[in-house]
Amino acid sequence: MKTKKSWKERFTAKQWEVLKADRKLNPRILFLSGAMGSGKTAVLLIPFLKHVKKYAGRGVNFIIGGATLGSIKRNFLDDMEKMIREPIHLNIDNSFDLWGNTVWCFEGKNSDSWKKPRGMNSAGALLGELTALNKRFVKEVESRCRIPGARIFGDTNPDSLQHWVKTDFLNKSGDKLSDGRINVLAFNFKLDDNTFLPVDYVESVKATTPPGVMYRRNILGEWTDETEASIYGAYTQYIELLQDVFIPQNSKIYVALDLGIADGTSLTFGIKNNGVLEIIHQHINHDKPSNYYIDYIKEIIKNLGFYDWDLEIILPHDSAKREDAEQFIASRYNTYKKAFPRSTVRKIPAIRIRDMIDCVRHHSFNKRIRILKRLTDLMAALNAYSWKVRSDGTIDSTSPEHGIKWDSPSNIVDSLEYLVFGTLGMPEPVTKEAVQAQEIEHNFSQEYKKNIYTRGAKAY
Repeated sequence: MKTKKSWKERFTAKQWEVLKADRKLNPRILFLSGAMGSGKTAVLLIPFLKHVKKYAGRGVNFIIGGATLGSIKRNFLDDMEKMIREPIHLNIDNSFDLWGNTVWCFEGKNSDSWKKPRGMNSAGALLGELTALNKRFVKEVESRCRIPGARIFGDTNPDSLQHWVKTDFLNKSGDKLSDGRINVLAFNFKLDDNTFLPVDYVESVKATTPPGVMYRRNILGEWTDETEASIYGAYTQYIELLQDVFIPQNSKIYVALDLGIADGTSLTFGIKNNGVLEIIHQHINHDKPSNYYIDYIKEIIKNLGFYDWDLEIILPHDSAKREDAEQFIASRYNTYKKAFPRSTVRKIPAIRIRDMIDCVRHHSFNKRIRILKRLTDLMAALNAYSWKVRSDGTIDSTSPEHGIKWDSPSNIVDSLEYLVFGTLGMPEPVTKEAVQAQEIEHNFSQEYKKNIYTRGAKAY
């Protein structure tokens, strides 16, 4: 004979966390995001139904939105029937009656979906698959929830860090209204949060989910800018972010340049500390003559309290072939040699693009690269840097996407690659087998470390 589960045993610890916080804080907007199968939707229905029950017999409107009517039925209505213990029959206008109120079901993925709730006054809304919905539709639903006490509930799987669901709602979790009430309350779920799932199922899903973006989103429930074509997205988690760097006076300052012609010129500054490269500054600009970048480097060195003989300049392998008409000499390489006669100016040797990438991946994975936390553009570029995607949707893993736009990820990342290769060198051996073994070792469940690291005199 089966023992009936107590009320408390029906929910996971994560679900209880949501229910307790919702009851205590009563936020206007409750959004849950995270891995598929983590228990988001099941627990979201409870506060929504409790909210509808508060308006029983008042004849008010509620909204349920999803990508399609089919997804609304699968994600919400089927489970809702079990909870209220009665069937739900949609009317011809896709509405149904619930406790003396009307619940309207709207498809929200199309560009004109926002027209459907137009003109309504609603006491609340339940939105599924938020990232699959049209933004204007969600904003329209939000504006229609204006009956006193109205609330909005929603769930979604993760997407890009730049997605409007993340920037407009989830990033504002904890923000308060003028009366002190929480406006948005957000929770994030991992697959492991659903402790009711069979162990063999969880193990199987993890084992068959490829590392990278799919694992981070579908298993860890992470929002990430990484794509399937991402080059460094799975490796940036091993790069330590530094609050401050203090530079000993006996340090050498390295600067690597990606010499743009039609696009941007990028400069990346760093120091070496016990075999670890610490990146302390980066700058990118375009349509500037060589004198601009020469003066910029001199100013940075001066501000750091160093001399030009403490400087080593790392240039691309083809810098001697790039003309510098502004200096009236043959090449960019000679321009920098002449401008910095007491500094070391050298060219990196020509190597395959894939080998350069494997070099940076290797040193990232082995935690030999640290970056100042405030260099947010550099970290964003590393996460966005990707392989070319062919017209048929397949990925060309031999050729990165290089943008003409001066501040494209490739232009920002190139100088970093030169700096890493020029200071840390190529690991031995760099073989296909070694890289594959390295990738297998990645623990994608490890949280992204953001340690504070300080030493010596503060970096510029």
